[in-house]
Amino acid sequence: MSIRLREPTESSVRVTLAPIRDAVDLEGTWELYGPRCEYARTLASTFRGSATERGAVEFLVTEPCYWSPELPFLYELRRVDAASDGRVHTLGLRNLSVHGPNLRLGGKRVVLRGAATLTLSDQETQEAHSAEAAIVLRSVDDASLVAASRWGVFTLVDATAIAGELAHVIARFSWRPAAAAVLLRGDQLEGVSARGMECPLLVARRFDSSNVTDTDAIAADCNVAVAIVERGERPPRWMASCGRPVVAVRRGATYADFVEARAGCDRLQADLAPEFDLAGYFVAR
Repeated sequence: MSIRLREPTESSVRVTLAPIRDAVDLEGTWELYGPRCEYARTLASTFRGSATERGAVEFLVTEPCYWSPELPFLYELRRVDAASDGRVHTLGLRNLSVHGPNLRLGGKRVVLRGAATLTLSDQETQEAHSAEAAIVLRSVDDASLVAASRWGVFTLVDATAIAGELAHVIARFSWRPAAAAVLLRGDQLEGVSARGMECPLLVARRFDSSNVTDTDAIAADCNVAVAIVERGERPPRWMASCGRPVVAVRRGATYADFVEARAGCDRLQADLAPEFDLAGYFVAR
């Protein structure tokens, strides 16, 4: 199943629980309960889902609490009819969008800064949150995304190593509000492009910054461009003019923890200013 938001406002949002190619039977009665948050308390409510003509379930959530790193609100989804198996699914309402060259969270511009890592333990996720660091997650690891969603850490998920069908992988990410975008190779984008399907989260394309000549392709097949920049390399001009959010990842960095990595991102941003005003700055070993 995938989760999509429609018509998000401060007063309400329509949350659609949709099957992926009829893989899940959504008949029955479903309830959405919440929110809850590790850093705040708020009055919880219960919302009853209704079936749509397309075999999906839709909830009208009033007074929604959208997920953010500062307040990572989560909701619980459960089936409540006689066929219920008792399982509880956790999800968040992620209101991240693209506006020209910027990323916006709930209408406000956000700039992602952080480090690349293979996985995240619960403790590491809390440390990243304390350092106000985002993550490029170098593996498709659901446990890491669960922790990042709980503790409030934005994550770019690197799925470039995956072969074959991606629809179910992307649908899984839609449940994890910390997953800001899924990072793909150019050849993976066919059938999964930002303009080619109703994608439940942002699609990012990985580029070696020095090898890009066709900036029109960046705007056509992805929401976000992730550019790999070698240590000491000055990025090419396309990063400042492609019309899409660009995230720079500088390789060859040294840092002992997320605090040092976050400081390295600030230095990278300062190094590239004022020529480049990007949507994200990351460092990687």
